[in-house]
Amino acid sequence: MAPRDILTLLTSHMRREQTKKEFDELDRRSLSRLTDKELADWQVKQEKDSPQSILAEHEWSCRLTAAQIKGMRYNVIIGAVTGAIIGCASTLFGVYLNSHLNVSLNRLPQQIRSESQPTPTARQLPTPQPSATNQPTAMPPSPGAIFPDLVTSTSHPQSGATIDKP
Repeated sequence: MAPRDILTLLTSHMRREQTKKEFDELDRRSLSRLTDKELADWQVKQEKDSPQSILAEHEWSCRLTAAQIKGMRYNVIIGAVTGAIIGCASTLFGVYLNSHLNVSLNRLPQQIRSESQPTPTARQLPTPQPSATNQPTAMPPSPGAIFPDLVTSTSHPQSGATIDKP
């Protein structure tokens, strides 16, 4: 072997021993304490596929993740506050609009309001008039007509439905 080959082997062996010694002494916390500039300088001095280089890449990844989480926290806080403000504003606008429309409806003429009223209830419906062909049989007077204080419920004469009185 040529002296140059021996020197190359000896140098690579010493480099591997130095790398192993540094790796054994290396602590992940010490890497995290380095500034970005110091970490970049330290990483450049390492071999490309050495364990130290892999740890440096891992440290860069951790720093990037921490920065993203920090930025995301602010986005969540800003989003929550903005959502709360928009929700309150839309609720207040709805309440204002509702009160404004109710006041406006009370000012409309009676004719327009009666057209916009919902379907009439049973009390508002006209009672059907008996036709000549369909004569109803005579009904006895209801107990409520004779003794109104004793009756707690009434029944509808045509449907037979019972309605409780308070």
